[in-house]
Amino acid sequence: MPVQVDPGDMAQGLRPGDSVQVLAAYTEGARRGRAVVLLPTAEVVQVFQDPSGLTGAGQDRGVQLRMPSDRAPVVAAAIATARIFVVKAPGPATDEAAAAPPTPSGAAEPPSDASPGVQLGDIRSRGGSVR
Repeated sequence: MPVQVDPGDMAQGLRPGDSVQVLAAYTEGARRGRAVVLLPTAEVVQVFQDPSGLTGAGQDRGVQLRMPSDRAPVVAAAIATARIFVVKAPGPATDEAAAAPPTPSGAAEPPSDASPGVQLGDIRSRGGSVR
């Protein structure tokens, strides 16, 4: 399913095969001020870019996602009524931390590429809230 987003509402550098989460921040109607996770995980199939002028590189404006078919109607409805955010999904738990050599304090260090996960501060700063 294609998901188009406003500039700045999508993680930068997404590529086909990446795992993402899709969130919706409702700005009108009965759900106004609420943010929800529409898809806890979906696979990027294609990244859409706006055509650009002289630079030759367009800005990422959306993604084609692979998702469970039963979630498509919910996502489509949210696209029509909410602001959509596409963020990188937290990575699956791996044995890397367990296999990492202990630090002098005895605790294993997290992998250097560990991400902090989904941060909803951006949604709050744009008028949404999380419940």
